[in-house]
Amino acid sequence: MNTELLKKPQTWAVIIPTLTILFALYSVFQCLSRKKDAAELNGHTNNALIAADNILALHKQFGSSPLTGVAARNFTGVDSALACSQNAKIPSGRLSRLASTNSENQRDGSILHGENYQLDRVNLLQVIQFIDYAERSYASLSCTNLTLEVPSRGALSTDNWSAQLNLKYLEK
Repeated sequence: MNTELLKKPQTWAVIIPTLTILFALYSVFQCLSRKKDAAELNGHTNNALIAADNILALHKQFGSSPLTGVAARNFTGVDSALACSQNAKIPSGRLSRLASTNSENQRDGSILHGENYQLDRVNLLQVIQFIDYAERSYASLSCTNLTLEVPSRGALSTDNWSAQLNLKYLEK
């Protein structure tokens, strides 16, 4: 390129507007791209707000109690299971204790206990509330196995289940 050409004002009169137009076009395309990204993020935000509302509605429906004091409460067998069934609005006559599993000594000196319970003529929501309350309310308790028996075709309700629960918990 000739340096004499760059010294002429006519050259700059062509170069500067051309560069300005190219920069303006680049900026417009960048803004359009950012507008599309912003619209997509706004959609994600709306989905998150809807999900948060659903979570709050479920907390109101199923109840949510804080986990304070959990470490102080230990599972005590039938009494604790009755408390769980009462919380799930299961009549005490529909809860029965089955044979418990052998206790196992752990390396840290604690003992792992296992108990089996039968819930008769309950709906699925009651089973879920029973397990949820038990796991949230008692230290180191978990439901390790759940077996559901399908309601019979002749039953009055199709939501009339029998459930067998295997609960394990540590005793220190």
